Amino acid sequence: MKESLFLGFRRLLLMVCVLLFGAFSSTISASQLWFFDYRDFGPQVAAHKLLGMEWWQWDNHGASDTKAIYPIKIIVYQGHSKEAVAKRFPVNPAAKLDYRYVHHQQATDYLKKQIAENVLPEVTRKLKVTLKQLQVDTKWPGKPFDYILAYSYNLKPITERPPRILKDGRLNGAISGKPFIVTETQQARLVDLLNADTRMLEQGLSKCFFPRHALVFYDTNHQIVAHSEISFQCEAIRAEPPLNAHRPPLLSERDDQGEIPLIHYDRATLQLSGFKRLLREIGVPFFDHHSRQ
Repeated sequence: MKESLFLGFRRLLLMVCVLLFGAFSSTISASQLWFFDYRDFGPQVAAHKLLGMEWWQWDNHGASDTKAIYPIKIIVYQGHSKEAVAKRFPVNPAAKLDYRYVHHQQATDYLKKQIAENVLPEVTRKLKVTLKQLQVDTKWPGKPFDYILAYSYNLKPITERPPRILKDGRLNGAISGKPFIVTETQQARLVDLLNADTRMLEQGLSKCFFPRHALVFYDTNHQIVAHSEISFQCEAIRAEPPLNAHRPPLLSERDDQGEIPLIHYDRATLQLSGFKRLLREIGVPFFDHHSRQ
C-alpha cells in the first residue's frame, strides 16, 4: 500500500515538474535591453509622460524649427537596474547622445493602454509593432511579425511525398488555394499554442509527416519571418524557427524503463485538439472530417 502511494506521489510530482518547466521556459530571460526611436512610442503629445519631451533633455525647449529631428534613443530594460543601464549608455550632450530609460513593464503597460484607446489608427498600428518587438524574445517566433495567414493544401489522398508550404524561403508555387486571415485574438491563441512544450509533436506521434495545414507569419513588408506546418494525420508539427530549441531533448526525460513519460503523449493529443479547434474557427478546410484529421 505504501509503495503504491509512493509511486503515485512520484508520478504526480513528475507531472507537476514537467508542467512547471513548460510554463517557465517561455518566460523572458533575466537580462534584456531593447532599443527604439522616440516615435516608436507615438507622438510627443501621448508619449511625453513616459519618455519626456521630444527634444534634447539638456535643453529647456525645442528648436524653433518644428521639423527639427532629435535622434533620441529609448532603452527599454528588463533584469537590470535603471542606474546600471544609464551607466552603460550615459547621456552625453557634447556627443548629442540622448537616452531615455524605461522599464519593460512600464513600456508594455503604456503601449497596451494606447493601443486600447486607438486614437489614431495609423499610430496604433505602429504601437502594435513596437509592442510585438518587446515580446519577440519572450515567445516564439522570436522576431517581430505583423500578421498571420493560414493555409490548407494537399487536400487529397497522399500517395507520394507531399509538397511543403515553403520552397526556397517562399510560398511553394505548387500550393494552391486562398489563404485565411488570422485575427488578432486568434493570433494570441495561436502564439500561446506554439509556445507550449510541443516537443512530442515536433518528434511526432507517428513516423510520417503529411502536412495539410500551415500558419505563415509575415512582417510589415509582407516578407515571411516564420512558419509552422501541421500534420493531423501523422500527429506532428514542424516549424521554422524550431519551436523547442530552448528546451532539453525529449529523450533526456525518459523514465527508469527508458520510456518517455505518458504526460507528453497526453499533452500532445490535447495540443492537436487545440490547433484543430482554432483552424476550424479560422475557417480552414480539412481533407476528411471523419478521419483522424
